[in-house]
Amino acid sequence: MRFEQHLLRLEKAGYTIKRVAALQDIQAIHMKHRHITSAEMAQIHASWFAAYESLYRPRTAEKIRAGRSVSTEQIVQARAERDTLRAELETFMRQEGIDLWVCPAAIGPAPEGITRTGDTAMNVPWSYMGMPVLSLPAGRAMKRSLVRKPDV
Repeated sequence: MRFEQHLLRLEKAGYTIKRVAALQDIQAIHMKHRHITSAEMAQIHASWFAAYESLYRPRTAEKIRAGRSVSTEQIVQARAERDTLRAELETFMRQEGIDLWVCPAAIGPAPEGITRTGDTAMNVPWSYMGMPVLSLPAGRAMKRSLVRKPDV
């Protein structure tokens, strides 16, 4: 795996790599982040969406509609839990002597083209907590081409 190769290069360059368990409930983090972002999007776009819904891209419109169903209590709770998680992670970093986190930017390569950036699963926890993230390219996806056998 390319990520492991990069970690080995960092170790060879003199960095200490600590493998620690963190962010155990990643699915809950994703759900809380989705609640916050979709609710905020629905709030910000409320008047525009009412007037121009047909002009919105389908995925954006879907997120706004989902945000309308998020209650104020859910938003308040997700934000409070976000702040608690960040404080816990910062405390853990101090206790363990961790200066920064290293994780893959994505679970796989970005898709070809410019319509999507790929799976954001690995960046969501950091976005949710408002912690800085630096994504570095880790290689290139190999294009697969159809190899035809020569006609005989």
